[in-house]
Amino acid sequence: MGQYAIQLGSHAGLRVVADARPEDEELVRGFGASEVIARSDDPGAAFRLVAPFGVDGLIDAAVIDANALVQFVIAELWPQSDSGMARANAASA
Repeated sequence: MGQYAIQLGSHAGLRVVADARPEDEELVRGFGASEVIARSDDPGAAFRLVAPFGVDGLIDAAVIDANALVQFVIAELWPQSDSGMARANAASA
């Protein structure tokens, strides 16, 4: 799912920011991600470095706790947004 989301976003001309393991960075860039952030325990901080005003959309293909995801999106990624940005979690790629 993550791979497909990255490809769709890239094809649509979006700036796609994805997180992935360091050993998967080249693969994820090959899918079309504009930027690849190393997976961490604090993804919000990592994404704010490249999108300090938030993102316009978010796809998490590895949702483990949907309630936590909603809280993260509201608190961390949606307060303001940089036009043309999307995030895809490439974990399931």
